[in-house]
Amino acid sequence: MSCLFSYITRVWRRKPALLGLVVLVLIFLTCAYRTTDKENTESIYAEGLVGIHKKLQQVNDNNFEAVKFLPAVVGNAARPNNFFQNPQQGKIHKAMYGEQHRQAKVVNSHQQFQAGGDENLEYDRHDDMAPDMRAPGGQRVPIYYPQGQNQQVENGGKIDSDSAQLRLSGQQMAQNEVETTPTPLYIPPQRIVHLDLKGAPPSIQYIKKILTLSQGLGATGVLVEWEDMFPWSGRLSSVAAKNHYTHTEVEDLLKTCQELGLEVIPLVQTFGHLEFILKHEEFSYLRDVEEMPESICPCHNDTMGLVREIVDQVMAVHKKAKYLHIGCDEVFHLGECSQCLGNGRTSIFIDHVTRVAKYVNITYKVTPIIWDDMLRNFIVEEMQPLANLVEPMVWVYAEDVERFVPSYTWDRYNQVFDYFWTASAFKGAHGETLVVPDVQRHLNNNLNWLALMAQEEPRMRGGFRGIVLTGWQRYDHFAVLCELLPAAIPSLAVNLVATTNGFFNETLGKPLFKALGCVQHSGKYNSFVDLESDNFLWDKLSWCFFPGTNFFKVTKNLVSTEIEVRDFLHKVEKKKGWLTEYNRRHNMSSPFRIDEGLEDWSRFQHEVVSLMRNANTALSEMFDHYTVSEWIEQKLYPMYSKLSHIRNEADSLRRVKSWPSRPYEPLEALKGLGIGVEQTPESAAVKKVRPTRGPDYYSNKV
Repeated sequence: MSCLFSYITRVWRRKPALLGLVVLVLIFLTCAYRTTDKENTESIYAEGLVGIHKKLQQVNDNNFEAVKFLPAVVGNAARPNNFFQNPQQGKIHKAMYGEQHRQAKVVNSHQQFQAGGDENLEYDRHDDMAPDMRAPGGQRVPIYYPQGQNQQVENGGKIDSDSAQLRLSGQQMAQNEVETTPTPLYIPPQRIVHLDLKGAPPSIQYIKKILTLSQGLGATGVLVEWEDMFPWSGRLSSVAAKNHYTHTEVEDLLKTCQELGLEVIPLVQTFGHLEFILKHEEFSYLRDVEEMPESICPCHNDTMGLVREIVDQVMAVHKKAKYLHIGCDEVFHLGECSQCLGNGRTSIFIDHVTRVAKYVNITYKVTPIIWDDMLRNFIVEEMQPLANLVEPMVWVYAEDVERFVPSYTWDRYNQVFDYFWTASAFKGAHGETLVVPDVQRHLNNNLNWLALMAQEEPRMRGGFRGIVLTGWQRYDHFAVLCELLPAAIPSLAVNLVATTNGFFNETLGKPLFKALGCVQHSGKYNSFVDLESDNFLWDKLSWCFFPGTNFFKVTKNLVSTEIEVRDFLHKVEKKKGWLTEYNRRHNMSSPFRIDEGLEDWSRFQHEVVSLMRNANTALSEMFDHYTVSEWIEQKLYPMYSKLSHIRNEADSLRRVKSWPSRPYEPLEALKGLGIGVEQTPESAAVKKVRPTRGPDYYSNKV
């Protein structure tokens, strides 16, 4: 006991060291707890992201590593659309990868907007390609495969050095000793092209050219979203756009689809996204929220009558349709109308979809399709009334597809539904005001969908019907235009080729370039596309002759001109000191300096006017004068307006021949804030005795 007491006494004398040890232990425990807590928080946050609308799929969230896809389950080989990549298709030169057996990484395109980056581009590119994507000597490797789809297995299952497996960035591979199994390429049975006609409706002749091009690249059908461009009649005639298609034009388009062997799936809105109807006064009483024209009140007695009329008019034209897409996505306002109060949101949604789907199925003997996003947070029992009634179309437009529809979502869906559709995007998904799509981002989205479909289908009772390549031209009825169809033809072609073949690499270059009307004997097309350095394909395809080439070139000139004009105006109004807002407000500047600052103005004005005229000519090949005017007003006129404004302001300043003495009178707006007010003895005294605390906003005293 005395020895123990003596030992404790000696330890106690070293109190600083003992306290330091205790502090270190506490710090370690705190860090361990926070790490665990952060992981739990991220897991909860990831689940919360499920079921959100398309805009949230654009977020650049660095809290998460890219999704790590598991190899697809072997068992799809029996499907007629699945086949192993043959050696000719899968040939990749050894020099690209050297002797080391390792995976190539995909450089995720979720890059931050750069300071001062152009608003019409998704992001500024960085030449910081991951080392694994470069060949010896620093050459880029323009090879794109879906995850796990191009493996050539030899030597006991080890990955051969001639093969490369595409994974999302962040996934690691064991060094040279990874065992794997051969995975078949996945090709969706149907590849459907989406036509969004509520924004910038092209001429029927132009659409027919695109359908012919798409069919040649592997498309099997088209999803047509008419919205206000349909020739509505009766009480719905007021919701049709002034430039809507005629019945003759609609019949002509459907006839072309039939001749091309393309299946037509009409899409009508029956719940959310009914702005084109509910914005009108005569239908405003059916809104779920009086001030919000997006969603219809599902409990109102007149709702089903209107929905039936919408369906009847569309189906009267699409007599040969096997499916009808009834929308039902992004119902932001649900159950808020007085008629729905007291009912649960889930039951309100399911009941309305059930009523609409049963009407469609019983009346027209077609299968209803619905967007899936509203179902993602439902439990199995809540979705059960929709079983054997609808087929969900699962949509994700982001690159990391599985992040938004993880495996547990499919687990629930598989207990309710037999068949599914998926929806990727070739444009209209990464920014509401963009003028041209980033082909690399959309290609990653489509290839990652193929990987997920290959992975999930063996667990399904039925399977996937196909994939829809969506191409939105507005985010909703009230939004401005995003990428127009002609500007996205290269993206459509690339993604159709990829989904039709199950992969995308240089072996597909020749048919791609031929379909896009590229000059075959030109040396420019002896090499494959490089989406790292040319992610919009301006450099590679500007000399091709596909439908809409002239407008595709306009978008390239627009972006470069916009950057130049922006920099010019910034220099004149911000960097230099003679045409600032202060100078213009107080009518005070040097005429000599004004002329000096605007010496390049005429050149930029000429470039913008010339671009507007070129855009007018190019757009007129495909669109009516309303659409031409709208696009130019949104994308080009702001530059013209700003240049004209600074010129007028400068001319006004130059007309001044004499100037008052300083100082200048402070702005009245500043005086209202107590700034620039002359200090008098009385005001100083009041200020001195004024309480320092802020005003009491909860009483009448200040």
